[in-house]
Amino acid sequence: MGYRATLIDDRAEFVMREHFPNPEIELVAASNWAEAVIAAVGNGQESVWQSSRVDTSEDEQCLRAVMTVELTMWA
Repeated sequence: MGYRATLIDDRAEFVMREHFPNPEIELVAASNWAEAVIAAVGNGQESVWQSSRVDTSEDEQCLRAVMTVELTMWA
């Protein structure tokens, strides 16, 4: 479908190539959620994102980062 997939996790052991052998999936071990999400989303155009975390505070960090990108794009 032409999507570029990026998997971001703050646990490096979960974003190892042996777990995701498809080289088209970008794997990011993030120390900072907001920075990693902003880098992955880019300018926000034609982006789809999903957050699946146990800790909802991290979901909120991701959502805030995406919203920052979107608001900057439309400003």
